Amino acid sequence: MEVVAQQIGVRTGTLERWRDEALSRPARERAWITAARFDAVLSTASMDEMSKSAWCRANGVYTQELDTWRQSATAALGESAAASMIDGASRNLTRAAMQRTRFG
Repeated sequence: MEVVAQQIGVRTGTLERWRDEALSRPARERAWITAARFDAVLSTASMDEMSKSAWCRANGVYTQELDTWRQSATAALGESAAASMIDGASRNLTRAAMQRTRFG
């Protein structure tokens, strides 16, 4: 904590207070930065609807928000590039899950 406080130029007590305030808010109210949204889109790309809904509940996100994030990522990266990245990530995650199942 001290290293981070020094790096950003604030006192440790201030940084701890900010952390405590952020963690005290329900997950629903926490801000999702762009990178975290994209990671969520990639993480859930290969999930079926039931798994995706469970992931959303666990992370305090509505499935509609996740769909909106996917659309935003697709638009930001360009339709074909984003679709290709997400589909490729989905295939990789599915392949990894299948290997885990086989090799346990």
